[in-house]
Amino acid sequence: MAPTSKQPQFATFYNTKFAGSNLASGGLRAQVVGAPVLTAGIEGKELPYLTTTGGTHYLMTSVPETPSGTIITVARMMVPPTGNVNDGVVVGNYDAGNTMLLYTAATAPEGAVRGRMPQLSPAGFNAVPPLKSQMRDWLLCALRWSCTENVSSGTVQCITLNAKSSQTGAGLNAKLGTSYLSIGSQSYSVNTKNQSGVIDHAFTGIWDYQLNEDEMGDVVGIIKNWGLKYGQKI
Repeated sequence: MAPTSKQPQFATFYNTKFAGSNLASGGLRAQVVGAPVLTAGIEGKELPYLTTTGGTHYLMTSVPETPSGTIITVARMMVPPTGNVNDGVVVGNYDAGNTMLLYTAATAPEGAVRGRMPQLSPAGFNAVPPLKSQMRDWLLCALRWSCTENVSSGTVQCITLNAKSSQTGAGLNAKLGTSYLSIGSQSYSVNTKNQSGVIDHAFTGIWDYQLNEDEMGDVVGIIKNWGLKYGQKI
């Protein structure tokens, strides 16, 4: 059980034999697309994780885009993006919606964590660092958003490196995305070639509301302690 007022719709540490396992109470398992690879953890040495490739090998959850929400992840990108190609999608619903968290070099040559939320404008925003070299390390990142008819606001964070960026824009789109959030990919085929990077995922949590600061602190504390069990300071 997560220390939050509402339980996540999807949560996993990728430490089971089925890649699409959902540890959230009452949550549905994710559909496995292609052949994303599970790697077992080694206590004191390495986290268990799932490796995805955008557009090819990933998970499709049963979690829809919502007006407010929270995504918390532990991820890394062993081969950082170069230029405007091979961005690595952590969680995505691009074009069919707007909600997305990814590692990118498209708009910041040194690298960035980029967030999108269901709003008209601005479409996305960056939190820097991490530098491209830092993307090779396990990073605890988050995207939180809250959108109404009048205003949309959100914050994307790289908690490990104490970096964040907040954005406020126009009100909620007339219609939310019609597809579900995916892990390791996104649904817009035109952009798949530009977002086909390989991402390792060690934790993914998705809530259908914006966690407050106390809830964030509690969840982050649990994840950090879990990482230490595997010898990783995240």
